Amino acid sequence: LGHKEPNVAFRQGSIDALGDAGLGEEDFDVVISNRALGHVRDKVKVLREVFRVLKSGGEFHFSDVYCDRRLPPEIEADAELKSEHLGGAHYFGDFLRLVRAAGFCDPRIVSVRPLEITDPELEKKLGGASFMAVTFRLFKIRSLEDGEEDYGQEAIYKGTIEGFSESFTLDEENFLETGKALRVGGNTAKILAESRFSPHFEILGDQSRHLGAFERG
Repeated sequence: LGHKEPNVAFRQGSIDALGDAGLGEEDFDVVISNRALGHVRDKVKVLREVFRVLKSGGEFHFSDVYCDRRLPPEIEADAELKSEHLGGAHYFGDFLRLVRAAGFCDPRIVSVRPLEITDPELEKKLGGASFMAVTFRLFKIRSLEDGEEDYGQEAIYKGTIEGFSESFTLDEENFLETGKALRVGGNTAKILAESRFSPHFEILGDQSRHLGAFERG
């Protein structure tokens, strides 16, 4: 890739036992996954492993398929549905509980896209269940609360992230235009101040005075 020395290393291992692949505690700023969790039965074990290898302020950025209900065992075991990333889809509500149990207190949704089932036979097998592709950001910040609280804080994006000079989207609720102050909840302020994004933001105010639950005006 044009570097004097290789900056990529390949490791073989299981995503629920990252230590066996030589990945140590607090080694990484970012972990990325694309539709891998749906193939793992013990998802909380994977999430805890990712939490372990992330540095403080680190991010797990991933996409996967989720369902609007708990699927019966015969659907989960169906080979055709599993190959379509449907059989292994976790109920969205249960997955959020697993995320929090693993230590990621405030999961952020970047995008949600409904999945259309066009095959009548597959649709019949699924019995009316609907699916969606969701992209998450999970941050390893131990001081995050389990929901957004209002401390009267604002964030200003400096426009300094390469490729994002005019705006930056943290998640589906926090879109920041360069140079403009945006009211943010306490957790969002901490994420922007304590993650790899911190050099690119100015946080106005502190958390010395609580104003109640945060509501986007």
